[in-house]
Amino acid sequence: HQAAVICSSAGAGSGEFHVYRHLRRREYQRQDFMDAMAEKQRLDEEFQKKLERNKMIAEEQTAKRRRKRCMLWINAVIVCLHLSAEKSGCGN
Repeated sequence: HQAAVICSSAGAGSGEFHVYRHLRRREYQRQDFMDAMAEKQRLDEEFQKKLERNKMIAEEQTAKRRRKRCMLWINAVIVCLHLSAEKSGCGN
């Protein structure tokens, strides 16, 4: 009964190393691509959140200005009514 001989000549031939190297390089490229896509997706999500936040801030400011304009208009109407009432003597 003879023991199996394991040495550098056992296993893949020297030509197989180039195939392995090519496969390894392709796998690294695939992993790099997947990492880049994940980073791009993360940045896109951050950008969308920032856009949404900016939109909400702009809408709040617009609503605040609208309320202010409305109050100014209401105050102007009240003043006009008050002045017209004084001229006509309805207030006394």
